Amino acid sequence: LGDSSVITKYDLQSKQPAGKFLTPPHAAYRMVVVDNTIFCAAMAAGLIFAVDKKTGDVTEITDARPVPFPLDGQFGDASFFNPVSLIATGGSLYVADYPANDIRKMELSTTTASTVINSSPGNKDGVGIQAQINGPFGMAAVGDSIFFADVKNRAIRKLTPVFQR
Repeated sequence: LGDSSVITKYDLQSKQPAGKFLTPPHAAYRMVVVDNTIFCAAMAAGLIFAVDKKTGDVTEITDARPVPFPLDGQFGDASFFNPVSLIATGGSLYVADYPANDIRKMELSTTTASTVINSSPGNKDGVGIQAQINGPFGMAAVGDSIFFADVKNRAIRKLTPVFQR
């Protein structure tokens, strides 16, 4: 029974920045791997952090203060309210921030976070902030498109990002 899979523990408690505790309810719930980095969303903490796969070092890449109105900017200044899902595509992370009704783009090459969709609760297709969603959740990248659950509208939405080349 079983196979020869290897399990490796990344000890978030001993490798994290001093004074930070990523235990429930702040534990990593959603993760995606890009090259040698594991990006994690700590939902209740409003935090995105990175784990180096080689060293196990943990780095906060967003501000760890959950705010009801998330902020764009450089990774250290950007903040989220409750990042519930994240995916990697086109050199960026895309993050669903559920109660804020945001889809955010975290561009890895420039270390900036920006809002792709931000809306008051609604149910309307459109471009960028003209669209209205209500409760973005699970995400999947398929080709150049991102699909996400629009939970309170009981819908699946398709986001077609503009990738800079």
